[in-house]
Amino acid sequence: MRQHYSDGYILGGPKQNTGLPSSWKNIGKLRANGTMTEIFNMGGYGAYVWPAWGIAVLVLGGLIFASLRTMRARERELTKLETTSPPRRRRDQSSEDGP
Repeated sequence: MRQHYSDGYILGGPKQNTGLPSSWKNIGKLRANGTMTEIFNMGGYGAYVWPAWGIAVLVLGGLIFASLRTMRARERELTKLETTSPPRRRRDQSSEDGP
């Protein structure tokens, strides 16, 4: 008969490997004492994880802003060029000079 212990060892058989670190054992389980603190702490790595997320969001936001600004400037430039230049002839229109 196997007896389970709290650290995951089973008396009479080998420890089953779940593939996850032991610090992730209780991930997703809500506990009454400091749930949000535990989430933001991230097992002691929160000081590295949250700034990395913040930097990534700032960089991506900056790229989106710069891309939209450049796109709008190019659209204005295209509109200006289309209104100031004479209309182009299409290929399907015959020219007076011949083919």
